[in-house]
Amino acid sequence: MPLSEEELRLLEQMERALTEEDPKFASTLRGSSFRRAARQRALLAGVAFLGGVALLMTGR
Repeated sequence: MPLSEEELRLLEQMERALTEEDPKFASTLRGSSFRRAARQRALLAGVAFLGGVALLMTGR
């Protein structure tokens, strides 16, 4: 469901306010390093989960 004109306008205002208030934080959220770190954490969590399942299965 697409955003209404009013919602888009409010979102743009919030983005501008964030950029004015804390440009470094806003840059971090926009940057690829934020996504890359999230992807790495998700991958690590998946590997840890599979390792835990393997340990449970072999511990009979």
